[in-house]
Amino acid sequence: MWCWGQDIERKDGNLLLQFGFRKVRPPEKVSGCTAYLVTPFPGCQLVLWGFGLFFGLQSSGGIFIRRYGFNPGWSCLPEVPVNVWCPERLPTFKRPQSDEEREHTQRLTSKAAIWLAGYEQWVLDTVGVAYRQNCLRLWRKKALVSEEAMPTAWRQLAEIQFST
Repeated sequence: MWCWGQDIERKDGNLLLQFGFRKVRPPEKVSGCTAYLVTPFPGCQLVLWGFGLFFGLQSSGGIFIRRYGFNPGWSCLPEVPVNVWCPERLPTFKRPQSDEEREHTQRLTSKAAIWLAGYEQWVLDTVGVAYRQNCLRLWRKKALVSEEAMPTAWRQLAEIQFST
């Protein structure tokens, strides 16, 4: 998720906007994070903030994944309001309890990971591997995967999540 912040701050233009995200800033005098929203296809919403990611489908509800920690919380709501600027304004997300909730959470996590793999592939195709290499070089932590492997890693995560 750290790399997406670099995509926003890119000196040659915001890659999220170039990809089709819509930027929604908090109103003046309201502190919080800018939201980046995209509708990958009808009935689907993906939102990125500095504090996490939301992915929702009309058929399955939505998941929220905090920036620091990959533990999806589930809600029956397939969308979040555009005026969310901090995690406290989000609807309640819970650990899935029933088999149906676990299935929805896995499906949503898988679909989100597949979509994110496509975005990462687009970044590599659009601005090149050297750009992602530089992003990872600026990060203070050691990356678990190489820049070329990011799309594949997201696809593998999708398979693991959906098959468990």
